Amino acid sequence: MDARSAELLEFPLIRARLAAYAAFEPSRRLAESLEPASDPIIVTRRQDETDEARWLLSEKPNVGIGGAHDIAPVIARASRGGRLDPGELWSVVETIIAAGRLVDGLRELDRPLLHTLYRSIDPLPALRTRLEASVDPAGEVLDTASPTLGGLRRAVRVAHERLRNRLEALVHSEVAGALQEPIITLRNGRYVVPVRADARGRVKGIVHDQSGSGQTIFVEPLIAVEMSNAWREAQLAAQAEEERVLDELSAHVAANAEALEADLGALARFDLWMCRARLAEELDAVRPTLSREQRITLL
Repeated sequence: MDARSAELLEFPLIRARLAAYAAFEPSRRLAESLEPASDPIIVTRRQDETDEARWLLSEKPNVGIGGAHDIAPVIARASRGGRLDPGELWSVVETIIAAGRLVDGLRELDRPLLHTLYRSIDPLPALRTRLEASVDPAGEVLDTASPTLGGLRRAVRVAHERLRNRLEALVHSEVAGALQEPIITLRNGRYVVPVRADARGRVKGIVHDQSGSGQTIFVEPLIAVEMSNAWREAQLAAQAEEERVLDELSAHVAANAEALEADLGALARFDLWMCRARLAEELDAVRPTLSREQRITLL
């Protein structure tokens, strides 16, 4: 069909109404790229898909792809060797879960096209299990992500607690009179205490900052420097392990890239079928009788 005919028949408007039903970006792109077909086999196949989708919409309206994400860019970056962040990894988990729910919803159906679509989806149980044990919905790496990460994080907490306890004891000791306030604060990632400038000599340590007025200097007490160093070293070790875990998980995603892309395509096709079914319901449409003659009758 030439562009002029498509415009006269308002095909772009119908296509836009169809795309508006898609809440999933991959299926929206499919809807926006649809063109009229003249091959009877293709036309019949599309009509059959819509028929089955309308039946499903009537019989099992809760079957869908809720929770799926357009993870194509995530898959592509992992395939190039990039490191995915925990939030991106969780988007992969949610998409796999959505694919699994769709498989469950279509498994027992006797509709041939929906059954074929169901058989094309791999719910990737091993990848899902690995990712769910490693990241959470809040976008954090879990302690269970590796055998050593939990221990390293506990070491961070222990070092931090020791440091805080030592500083709490200091601010309530004999040097309390040299402080503007008996508090502990952070400067440049190091714990410091606010010392009055006129009492600087009473608290030995490293100056990290001073107030705008110059009346307060922020000192890291010498007695806490070694503990601060231990805390920082523990943080760096835990961070390095987190980064190693993220690299490993990203490699798992890359290893399953082909299956993930196939699942993404199946989810998009299914959603497009359901969009066509919903539009057909909105329009109270009926399936047309196809003709091999060069004519069309619009009632």
